[in-house]
Amino acid sequence: TQRISSASYDDAWKQVYITYINENVPDQTEYNKVEIRLLYIDNDDIPELFINYGSTAEGGVICYFDGNDLQTQWIWDNSVSYIEKGNLFCSCGGSMGQLYDAFYSVSNGTFEELCRGEIKISYDQKGNEHISYYWKGKEVSEEEYQTCKNDLFKPELVANLPSACTKQEMLDNLK
Repeated sequence: TQRISSASYDDAWKQVYITYINENVPDQTEYNKVEIRLLYIDNDDIPELFINYGSTAEGGVICYFDGNDLQTQWIWDNSVSYIEKGNLFCSCGGSMGQLYDAFYSVSNGTFEELCRGEIKISYDQKGNEHISYYWKGKEVSEEEYQTCKNDLFKPELVANLPSACTKQEMLDNLK
């Protein structure tokens, strides 16, 4: 069995991220505002790569290097938050009266959606707003929704996103 030294292991994830960025991230232009960050989502010392492609329609991707392969999770990029080294991140967003909170972790080398909450907004014929809350597909009250969300994703543990880099800045940082 060949063991990978910590130095070459360090180099491996960096090289995988450099290759992914070069193959999947367009060069920065005035109309293309891609932001790239390194986040520590799981509890190892290899950061996850978060790429925000600059619009909700294009979304974003979170990349995880498992030591051998790169795993990716595409997300709508309305809002991303995470608990540093807590193996938990949340993608929030929505459109046209459909909102969601999707919670993910890294499990067995891949991304796993742990649960999803949804908020549906509708209007009756008189224009009165009706809001329905769902947690794991089951209708709940607004209070139950917030309690479930906060029990899973404790607001006081949420990390601030680090400063974003351009494509070239991240490539330079990884070299």
